[in-house]
Parts: sequence; C-alpha cells; structure tokens
Amino acid sequence: MPVDLNQPQIMAAIIGGSVAAIVSLAVALINQISLRGMHEEKLNADRELAEQKFRFDMKFASSKRRTEVAEPTLADFYKARDTISWARSPDAPGNEGATRVRAGNETEEQARHLDSLYVPIERLHKNNELFSRLSASRYRFQASFGVRAIEPFEKLEEIQIEIMATAYSLINEARRNRVGSMHDHWKTIIWKNLEEEDSIASRVAAAVADMEAICRPILGQAEQHL
Repeated sequence: MPVDLNQPQIMAAIIGGSVAAIVSLAVALINQISLRGMHEEKLNADRELAEQKFRFDMKFASSKRRTEVAEPTLADFYKARDTISWARSPDAPGNEGATRVRAGNETEEQARHLDSLYVPIERLHKNNELFSRLSASRYRFQASFGVRAIEPFEKLEEIQIEIMATAYSLINEARRNRVGSMHDHWKTIIWKNLEEEDSIASRVAAAVADMEAICRPILGQAEQHL
C-alpha cells in the first residue's frame, strides 16, 4: 500500500529527521572548527614558547661567553697593575738588574748603576707571560665587547712600553756620563713616587677602572643567575 507522504505524521517525521541531521552536521562542523582553532592556538603557543626559549638560550649563551672572557681579563688587569707597581719600586736587592748585558769597558761602579736602571725592565720581562696573555686576549675581548673595549689594553701597553723605553734612555744617558734635561722626568716614570702625584700610577689606575666599568656589569649579572 503506497505511503502518503503528505500525511502530517509522516511530514513531521521527515522534517524532524532532517532537522536532527542538520543540527548534527552543524554541531560536528562547529566542533571541527573549535578543534582546529584550539590546535592552531596550541601551535602558536608552542611556537611562541620555543621562540622565547631560543631567545633566552641565546642571551644566556652570550652572557656566559662574555663572562668567560671578562673574568680572567679583569683578573689579569689587576695582576698587571700590581706587576707594574712592583717593577717601579725603587727598593731592589743587590743582584737585580744583573741580566743586563754589560759592555766590556764598564767599571764595577758603572755596571752596578746601569744594572739598577735596568731593574724595571728586568722585572717586566719576568712577567712576559702575563703581558703576552693580555695582548693575545684583546681580540677575543673586542669580539665580545666591541672595538672601544680594547682601549684599556692599549693604555696598559703604552705604559709598559714607556717604562721600558725610558729605562733604556736613562741607561744610554748614564753610559755617555751626562745628565740631560729629561733626566728628572724620566726617573718619575721608571720609579714610583709615594710623596708626590705619580702620573704612571694614575694612568694604570685609570686603565684598570676602565676595564672594571666594562667587566663588572656582566660579572654582576652572572652572580645573579647563580
């Protein structure tokens, strides 16, 4: 017997089924969209977290690298300061300066005087390893802290060279048995003066202070992360 689809009960059933199917499809679509949105949000969150971790790791690695450069360099600057101060100390045992190559025509008195002028050079030579290490580290330091960061190295090197060159000038002056107009000034360079202003000591202190200004901030950050 044919079914009359126009009967109210059948129409209601058909409409009800269609509505239910549409609702189910809509719910499924909404769920899919929601899941996709949640998935994208999770991906974005994961990506942001990964980027933050990468930035932190890079910053930490950079800070660690700079700390590894700054700490030994600053320590060597302190050693160089003390070494230069010791090299310029006028108090010297009788055998110091004896590594100087003597001329054959020197009297014993002349030799002792020339040896005494050679003492600052000899003392600095004894610490060649320290100054060579500083010279070698300047380019690594520049790579970590920039071009201007090598200025303290240059200041310290200039002082070292000036002390040695001045000592040689005094030795040559003494060999010629004459006292030039620069004699007294030269003596203030190779020997430290505790009673008057010492320009060499002030310049060394300034170079060390410059290095501290560069290194202390990064070393302070490292201590905070311990």
